[in-house]
Amino acid sequence: MKSCMDETEKENEKKLLRKKRERLIIFLLALAVLSILYQSTLISRNDAIIFKIDEKEKELNCSKELIVVVMSAKWDEKRRNNSKQICQYFSKNKVKCESINSIDGRNLSTKRKQHFIEQGYIHHNFVPANKSTKIATAVTKIMAMQLAIDLKRLTPNNDWKYVLLLEDDALIDNNFLKHLQHRFFELQYYLKQYNIDHWDLFQLFGRQWCNPWNLKKRLRLKYLGHSIYQYQYGFALFTAILSPISSVQTFLDHCLPFQFSSDLWFGHFVRNGFFHAFLTCPPIVGEIGGPSLIFPHLSHRTFSVPN
Repeated sequence: MKSCMDETEKENEKKLLRKKRERLIIFLLALAVLSILYQSTLISRNDAIIFKIDEKEKELNCSKELIVVVMSAKWDEKRRNNSKQICQYFSKNKVKCESINSIDGRNLSTKRKQHFIEQGYIHHNFVPANKSTKIATAVTKIMAMQLAIDLKRLTPNNDWKYVLLLEDDALIDNNFLKHLQHRFFELQYYLKQYNIDHWDLFQLFGRQWCNPWNLKKRLRLKYLGHSIYQYQYGFALFTAILSPISSVQTFLDHCLPFQFSSDLWFGHFVRNGFFHAFLTCPPIVGEIGGPSLIFPHLSHRTFSVPN
């Protein structure tokens, strides 16, 4: 009888020990995750001091160096009005802004799809083949990039270096250019700190990628410092992208035709190292149709810039 009780006690002790080990492992894993998140969101005091030393060296001269292209769905009144207000904001600040009509994928004919294939825009095995809206979105992005290249090439005596590609659901406010200049400097600073020789894509609206608790996204990013992250795997939405015009040209020269949805296709070239893509968090752009990530506790505004 005593022997049985001893065996039972030993089993209970083993179970208790296993539970303690499991709890310890869970605690250590949680601590490791929190450590990663802590390092990726806080700015050290040393970084802040160093950051101010060369602050005037890498300013973005938006009125001289930047072209803005807005991809506008002319059939949607809310988005069309938003596109107009976006360009009004940039024009007011002496920044070149053009709006193009997006291709309507709802009624895309087989003949027109074939035309896009023949032009080298879309692969004949584009996935998913039945998603006309995905094809229309991809071709619209090609049109927007080509417009920036043509403006740079055909306009005499210009200093344009960068293009800001905006979808018509992008939300900006009256401080956008100020925020953009600041985040641009942060990007330049950390490129130098990490000996990264160039950048191709700078995502201004990271959506789920900026959520510190979304580990599926966050663990695919490398934190560089301040608000800057580098994409290691994948890429976020194309709502608001800043890019050197030279990188846009490289994409059109070497990365067409699209074989699948445009956001995933860009992510493919980020994963294989062909493009260097970066993200700023918190985002400086919001989105129509969902909660604003600039002010997540508030409802999103209808238009980008208040009247």
